[in-house]
Amino acid sequence: HCSNLGLVNMEKNSFTEEIPSQVTFLSNLYELHLNKNSFIGFVPRSFGNLSSLRFLSLANNILEGSIPVELEHLSKLEYLDLSNNNLSSMVPKQLSLHTIGLVYNQFSGYLLFDFGLTLPILKMIYLEKNQSSGLIPTIIINASKLEIIDLPFNALTGPMPKNLGFLKNLRHINFTDNPLGDENDTDITLLTSLTQLHQSLLDSIYVALIENMLEGRLPESIVMISKLQQFYLYTNKILGKTPSVFGNIFGLLILNLRENHFEGTMPNSLANCTHLEEFLDLSSNNLSGSILEFLGELPLLENLNLSFNELEGEMPIKGVFKNATAFLFARNHKLCGGFKKRCPKRVVNLISIVALFILFLLVGTFTVICRKISPTRKSFRASPLEKKFQKVSYADLVHATDGFSSANMIGDGVIVYKGILKSYDQVIVVKNLVRIATICSTINFKGNDFKALVFDFMPKQIHCDRKPNNILLDNDLAAHVYDFGLARILSATTGESFFTKTSLLFIRGVIGYVVPDKILCNYSSQFLLGKYGLVGEVSILGDVYNFGILLLKIFTGKKPTDSMFSSSHNPVKFC
Repeated sequence: HCSNLGLVNMEKNSFTEEIPSQVTFLSNLYELHLNKNSFIGFVPRSFGNLSSLRFLSLANNILEGSIPVELEHLSKLEYLDLSNNNLSSMVPKQLSLHTIGLVYNQFSGYLLFDFGLTLPILKMIYLEKNQSSGLIPTIIINASKLEIIDLPFNALTGPMPKNLGFLKNLRHINFTDNPLGDENDTDITLLTSLTQLHQSLLDSIYVALIENMLEGRLPESIVMISKLQQFYLYTNKILGKTPSVFGNIFGLLILNLRENHFEGTMPNSLANCTHLEEFLDLSSNNLSGSILEFLGELPLLENLNLSFNELEGEMPIKGVFKNATAFLFARNHKLCGGFKKRCPKRVVNLISIVALFILFLLVGTFTVICRKISPTRKSFRASPLEKKFQKVSYADLVHATDGFSSANMIGDGVIVYKGILKSYDQVIVVKNLVRIATICSTINFKGNDFKALVFDFMPKQIHCDRKPNNILLDNDLAAHVYDFGLARILSATTGESFFTKTSLLFIRGVIGYVVPDKILCNYSSQFLLGKYGLVGEVSILGDVYNFGILLLKIFTGKKPTDSMFSSSHNPVKFC
């Protein structure tokens, strides 16, 4: 219903399905943008009815098939972009196009021989990444307004066109990755032809002849392409010395001649290329001599690649040579000097982190190994008896008593032996002299027989935490003390605990049941005094005080933390 609509722009959406045929009802439509969607199917034949259409872009979709011949009826069509689809036939004849984009499709076969005749006003042709083959037609020069010929990554063969220099408006040539050339000196005739462009009014010229299997020598006349700004000639078989005439192309921005057969020294005239701003690549040739100092004085040069040559001498240290990532010189074994490459800060930090991790890992491993090798440390002090008496092994006793012979037995009732040790000290050995207090015979928690003898010599303990919660009554109302988590073993000879204290300030018991410092001070000065229960050593006085407080609660019902007790009226005075 919008019959007067002239421009439709629906690019960069997510439209799918086929392109609706109703679009052709817009009889006044002159510009249509449907690119960058997901349209499928074929290019509608009904587009041939849009007689006013001048601009048509269907790029970046999923269209397939051939380009309909009905487009020949679009006499006003100037711009056609069908790039990035799956189309597979060339454009129809008799179009007034000035720009055609067919990049990334499936076009195959020969380019039209009447290319210049059928598209006489064509200015730009983009045919990158297709399957076009055959010769580049010489009749292409009939399209006298051509500015851009971009045909890279196809299968074009045969000699390079020798008459492109007649296209006075030509500013962009790209034949990259096509097996062009006759593998003789005539392959470079194209460059000779381009010297005629010096009469043009163009601002810049771009030439890319990359991986074309070209042979021969660069002509000195290339200097006449005075507007040349970007020149790519790498991966060919060009011979001879690097032309000094490049130094006379003052506007040259990029020069890439890598992977050829250039030889000799670098021409001094390159010093005149003061506009070289992106890169100069002469790698993988047979250049010799020293690196020219002036290359470090080119103010705009960002990247320099001289790798895989036979250069020698000392490297400059100015300009681009200061940046180790911008200057490449691998496989020039006779070079010396220059700046050492510094490790990036991130790399240094990463190395430091890895080194610290490895160090901690080694220390941890060493510590674990030492603990496994060294004997286990005892958590308690040795008995004072060990300091007072000499240690004697069982083997010594067997030897001294002649294997506990009856001839060395003394007395009746108990088994006592006499013997002489190696130190000639007389000793008396008594077996089973300690009285057995009781025995135990039961079943353990695993269901196995459990038998034990309880001897009368078992050491005394200090409970350290006697309180009502730790007194249990059995069926006969007999009291039993439990929870020995804070208990300490007491030496029978010195009255000291066998265990070392784990902390100088360690609360042993519950507030109210532990010995207050004032009471403890009246009995012994050897303890570290503090608040309630903050003592450095255990003592039997603590258990005595615990028991007294326990009796106090049983008979009076008073808690040791009752408000009636204060510093002047403590539980001891109350009792």
